[in-house]
Amino acid sequence: MLRRMNSKYNGRCKVCRTPYRIGDPIYWSPQTKALCIDCGAGKKVRPSDGASQVAPKASAEFQGRASTDEKGWSRFVIDWPDLKDKAKRLIKGDSNFIGLPGNRQQSEGFVRGGSWHGFTGGQLDRWLTSGFEAEAIKGLAEFTPPIREKRRLQFLEEGDELHLDLAWSGADNYFSEWTKREIIPGLAVEATITFSAAVQAEIVNAYLTWLCRALYSLESSGVDCQVTLSVIGDGLWSGGKAHTVIRVKKENETSDFLSWSAMLSPAGLRGLGFVAFALHGESENKTVSSHLGHGRIPETQSWNIGYDAERRIVKVNAQYDATSFPEEKMTNDLRGILKQLSNSK
Repeated sequence: MLRRMNSKYNGRCKVCRTPYRIGDPIYWSPQTKALCIDCGAGKKVRPSDGASQVAPKASAEFQGRASTDEKGWSRFVIDWPDLKDKAKRLIKGDSNFIGLPGNRQQSEGFVRGGSWHGFTGGQLDRWLTSGFEAEAIKGLAEFTPPIREKRRLQFLEEGDELHLDLAWSGADNYFSEWTKREIIPGLAVEATITFSAAVQAEIVNAYLTWLCRALYSLESSGVDCQVTLSVIGDGLWSGGKAHTVIRVKKENETSDFLSWSAMLSPAGLRGLGFVAFALHGESENKTVSSHLGHGRIPETQSWNIGYDAERRIVKVNAQYDATSFPEEKMTNDLRGILKQLSNSK
């Protein structure tokens, strides 16, 4: 029998190999060992070999999976490559992988975009193909504080390289070597990207572009980031409390920033995020409502950034009913967290 508990160690799920950290909720049994919260929920163990079997889901052909979290909400996780593939198919007019007609019709509209969405279908297609390269993510040298010290050349009595000119001049230290490169520990970034329908597209776009800029800066500085984005739909379907998670980049995953930057483009929420909503509905065999519920939860009552130093997780929350985007405040708060990161190496 699977037992839910908080992990005492860092590790990886025995089924899907998703990493988890100390303190993360997991499921465990002597037969299965540690399973992530998604694989453990709704699964049973075969007495013969201890292998896990997934409970039957809707017939749509995608890899996302739904489970129930500790609050009783439906939690759905989908990896970025899968969401990207489905979005590109929708743009080309192929929506057959979505079984429920209501979800299919809405998804076809999500990728077309419009003024309220903040993008056009042509832009989304281009960002999915070539990446999102806004002017705002260029020139980032001053965005983040130094994450690690630069390597320095030091002169010693013994070293890797002999400098004859110094030896001939009578200098005491005429060998040199470079200082070791500082190792940058990994960092998990979890961000909510949920807004009220009344929030102007310009505000949504400003936040997503800022988030894109921040993550680009970290990646460029050599920080190995794990990135997940959350879309919240309280009432995504009748009575449905849904927490949709898009796993953009996994820890230790080698990837080009531009390959997933479309998820942080202006189409990240009201295009790709909404498609993920529809796929979440498919996983529960539910047709999502036309209003897609609301994301008003305690964490989204204000713009805020938190840092769990023990688990090395940065949590970024957007204000659900925002009337503006406080870029300077968010940047300063993030810089403060990155200084903690730099000092804790």
